[in-house]
Amino acid sequence: MKLKRREVLGLGAGLLGLGAAQSRPETLAHFPLGVASGDPSDSGVVLWTRLAPEAWQEGEGLEFEITEAADPAFAAPRFAGPAVQPRPENDFTSVTDLSGLLEPGRAYLYRFRYRGVYSPVGRTKTLPAPGETPALLRIGLVTCQEFTSGYWGAFAHLARENLDAVLHLGDFIYETSADPRWRRLRFPDRSYRLPSGSYLAVNLADYRAIYRAYRSDPFLQAALAAHPWVFLWDDHEVANDYYWDAAHDAPGAPDHPYRGQPERLKRLKLEAQQAWLEYAPARITPDLSAAHPHAQMTQYRSFRFGGLFELFATDTRSYRSPHP
Repeated sequence: MKLKRREVLGLGAGLLGLGAAQSRPETLAHFPLGVASGDPSDSGVVLWTRLAPEAWQEGEGLEFEITEAADPAFAAPRFAGPAVQPRPENDFTSVTDLSGLLEPGRAYLYRFRYRGVYSPVGRTKTLPAPGETPALLRIGLVTCQEFTSGYWGAFAHLARENLDAVLHLGDFIYETSADPRWRRLRFPDRSYRLPSGSYLAVNLADYRAIYRAYRSDPFLQAALAAHPWVFLWDDHEVANDYYWDAAHDAPGAPDHPYRGQPERLKRLKLEAQQAWLEYAPARITPDLSAAHPHAQMTQYRSFRFGGLFELFATDTRSYRSPHP
């Protein structure tokens, strides 16, 4: 029997314990990029999914369910209700904050429902209560993943780990698609084209396409569904080696076709940030009407794991000076 690579990886995702819903055709048709959670607190998490555009219908509502980890059948959900609605203007993504709904230091299962079809099931966990001091924390650490360079088997291992959270230090995406300046394409089935026709992102549609390509990987989907994540920036979420050009009050990007064009680079960063906000389950309140990247959003936030550990998420990249 001959199997395509996607079918083999689909079987692998099932072995990771993500549930039978992963393999149902209607689930894959409605929720092809899976589910994720992020920015855990002692009273909630942020849930994420994306609805397939062809499944979306005006007036139909997306809902979520969350239950105790000991209730895999969702027989008695802890909470259920309307999620943030996927629409064309947010690229059909949903980022729903459950702050204040959950108990501290607890593991939960969650899923989405749209027109009677359920998403894959995700696992998540809240942080310990402020007065508690856990004896042990296990945090996964991820950085710099480039889609065309390999098949990400490490994420299959990460999905099986018993973790309190995963910290992603940045470069969740690379802004290029088979950029001939940097590497030859060793894995042709990992190639994808950008809507602009460029070899690197030049607008919002390109960044969205990159996130969709990366999120299509079944091993990454498994890891995102298995744990709550905390996401930070590095440079490739926008452009290689970008920095802040204080003289022009705009980003600088020495390797981008827009280099030396501050207004176009400012718009580019605004669009890169918008795509990140759509695809990262983060507790960040943006101002999408802002004309300046620093006014549109800020990533600074913190996570207190009881009395044992406090994690500060910063964004030095968006403010740093040019490279020496």
